[in-house]
Amino acid sequence: RGIWMDEALKLLPADYWRFYMLYTRPEQRDSSFSWEDFESKVNDELNDIIGNLAHRVLSFISSRYGGQIPRVQLDEESASFLEEVRGVGKGIEDDLMRVRLRDALKGLIEMARIGNRFFNNREPWRDFESNRGRADSTILASYQLLKILAYYMHIFLPFSAERLWKMLGFDGEPDRGIAFSAEAVGRVSSVEPLFRKIRKEELVERLRQIRENREVLSAMEIR
Repeated sequence: RGIWMDEALKLLPADYWRFYMLYTRPEQRDSSFSWEDFESKVNDELNDIIGNLAHRVLSFISSRYGGQIPRVQLDEESASFLEEVRGVGKGIEDDLMRVRLRDALKGLIEMARIGNRFFNNREPWRDFESNRGRADSTILASYQLLKILAYYMHIFLPFSAERLWKMLGFDGEPDRGIAFSAEAVGRVSSVEPLFRKIRKEELVERLRQIRENREVLSAMEIR
């Protein structure tokens, strides 16, 4: 049996469902819902790639820099990294122009994957004391990436993108001018996870309870 939208929104925020529906969008073939696949896509891609990147970078800025963004000249590797990020963004825009929404969403995931790889390889936690300039460059580049990520994320996951934008230190909806400006920085605050892992068994049980309660209420109304 499938799941109705009003039921879905009682289980998880809308962006979880938006993500899965776009990821499995049947552009060339039919698709069917599966709890196992939903759990896998949310946990392995939405949470572990996009959510993990945002939380790691913002938590590091909050704990090590007091929420302040270092204002430094990017080193060559950091500048090259941001060029790669902008190239992925151009690919997202091209896919959107061709109404290839699933490919565009996968571009967003790839952007976050690149960000995680950069952050892991640069190891700013090691450089913070011994090579502060390199750590500062890593953090500034990672922060700039999150601005760009929030801008593109707003197309697909508007509520989560606005939460990320606020954590980055800005109000309202993600703005392209700010996102792509090297000079525009906010103050990181109120860092919290963007997403969480889900368990199929918990969701199925909660759905059963929702339907059971609905049946009880319907029976009471009939009486």
